[in-house]
Amino acid sequence: MKRPSFQFYPADWRNNAKLRRCSEAARGVWMDVLCVLHDSDEYGVCRWPLADLARAAGANLKLLKELSQKDVLKGADKNNAPYVYTPRHAGKNGDPVTLVDTDGGPCWYSSRFVRDEWVRLRRGSSAHFSSDNQPPKIEPKSAPKPTPKGGIGDRQGYGPTSSSSSTPIGIQTVVAEVENSVCGVPHTHFPEEFRTAAKARPDLDAEMVWANFNDHYPPEKRTVTRWAQWLAREHAPVTPPASTAQKGPDPELERIKRESAKAAPIPAALREKFAGITGRLTGAGV
Repeated sequence: MKRPSFQFYPADWRNNAKLRRCSEAARGVWMDVLCVLHDSDEYGVCRWPLADLARAAGANLKLLKELSQKDVLKGADKNNAPYVYTPRHAGKNGDPVTLVDTDGGPCWYSSRFVRDEWVRLRRGSSAHFSSDNQPPKIEPKSAPKPTPKGGIGDRQGYGPTSSSSSTPIGIQTVVAEVENSVCGVPHTHFPEEFRTAAKARPDLDAEMVWANFNDHYPPEKRTVTRWAQWLAREHAPVTPPASTAQKGPDPELERIKRESAKAAPIPAALREKFAGITGRLTGAGV
C-alpha cells in the first residue's frame, strides 16, 4: 500500500547547498518531481526518460536539466552509475549497500527518498516477530491468591453458627418493636388511668408531659408505674418573677445628668445656627 505522505525537512530544504544554487523556478519544480517519485512503484525511483518525468511533473524539461546539473536530481537517461550507500553507526562505517541498481537504461531518483526508504524497511524488519525473534515471556512474580471460600454475605467471626433461624440476631426484636408501635396506643390517646396519676402533679402540663413520655417509651413499655416515676422526676416549669416598680431614682440616669451639667454651654451663635437648620428642615417636611 502506498503511503499518502512523505517527511519534509525544512532545515534541509533551506540549507542544502546544491538546492540553493538552483533558481527559484527549479526549486519549485523539484517539489513536483518529489511527488512523482513518491508515487512511483519503486519508491523514490523513476525509470523513465527525463522528458517523460518532466511531463509527469508538469514542468519544463529545461528546469529538470538544471536540477540534474546541480546534482539535486540524481540519475541519467543512459549509462547511469548505481547508487551505493555506506551506512554509518557509532562512528564507524558499515558495509556498502547498493540501493539503486541500473541496467544501462534511463533511471532518475532522489537519493534522500531511496536512503530513507532503506532505513525504514531495515528498522521495520527488525521489529517484526518471527519464530526466532519472539518477545520475552514475563512470568508472574507470585501465584495468585486463592479465592476466599463462601459466598458474599456469609456469616464470619465468632458466635453461634446454628442455622435454626435464618433471621440474624436482633432483627426479631426490631420487628417486634415496630409491630408493637403500630398496634399500640397512639400518641394522641391519653388513657384515663394515666390522667388520674397525673393529678398528683397539678403544677405540670399533663398533656405536654404525656407527649414527652410517649416519645421516650415504646407502647409496650408505657406502664402506669413508669408514668408515675416519670411524673416524679419531671420539674415544674419556672415562672418568671413579676416585674416590680423601681424604688428611688435610676443611678445611671442621675450620672448622665451630672455629666451633662459639667459640660461647657453651647455658644449662642451656634445655637442660633442649629435653630435655623431645624426650622428649615421642619418647613421642608423632613
